[in-house]
Amino acid sequence: MNNFDKITKKITTKTDLVYFLDDITTAQEAVFKDNDKSLSERVKDKVSSEFLSFLKEQDLQSQDKQSSFLKELSEHLQEISQAKLTLAFSPSRDFIEKVSNWIENEAGEKVILDLTINHKITGGIIIEYRGKYLNLSLASKINKAVAQKVYEQN
Repeated sequence: MNNFDKITKKITTKTDLVYFLDDITTAQEAVFKDNDKSLSERVKDKVSSEFLSFLKEQDLQSQDKQSSFLKELSEHLQEISQAKLTLAFSPSRDFIEKVSNWIENEAGEKVILDLTINHKITGGIIIEYRGKYLNLSLASKINKAVAQKVYEQN
């Protein structure tokens, strides 16, 4: 198995994953075309700069090596665990990186974030990961406070 850590670190969200998988598909389609050029030269205007840079670093001389490498990379990326995050706002890249690092530290593994924006949660975040649900939203806190007040009044 090849070491895919360098490329895996660049993938934080499900959107990132989809784009990288698309780059892999583009490269797979180019494996058996224009054999007089390297694979990175054949896809240089068709894939992301991150993927192209990663591809250039690989020793992929034969078509068989190229094909098997891309297949293994695709399979590896699709096996990474995902956590669903619901936010009340569109997060910055810095915020996504911080949340990703926190979740990965807690989980002890690489995790890709599947982000959803839902303004109804008012603020905070809801995290779903491997069957666990953590509601840190402001809406849930408000609902609990209101329920407590109603209970106290009865």
